[in-house]
Amino acid sequence: MTEQEFSAALTDRINLQLDLPWLTEAQEALAIRWCIDQVARYIPIPTREFILDASDGLSDAEIARLIDTLVNFLNAKIDIPWMPETVEEQMLRPIVTAVLQLAKNGVSLTTVELA
Repeated sequence: MTEQEFSAALTDRINLQLDLPWLTEAQEALAIRWCIDQVARYIPIPTREFILDASDGLSDAEIARLIDTLVNFLNAKIDIPWMPETVEEQMLRPIVTAVLQLAKNGVSLTTVELA
């Protein structure tokens, strides 16, 4: 799976779960995709590969711990213009959560079913 395919599939998955009331669905998808592209450059390729192919999955406790760690790390590295840090964190958390949920047993980015 290419990085663009990874980003597109992840955008679709997150857009189903996230509602930004001040944006249209198309604008939401653009905002989500932008955030994903910002996040993806800091996630090493081996980590992405692990997430996409975690054969034994991650436990909920492992995922919760990783979410907090990655969100804090990424929020320190990524600056979304004109947004306070708390809003940036709210934008990053669903993206990081969705990425890590892919590593749960039985979940696959390549089999996302869109509504």
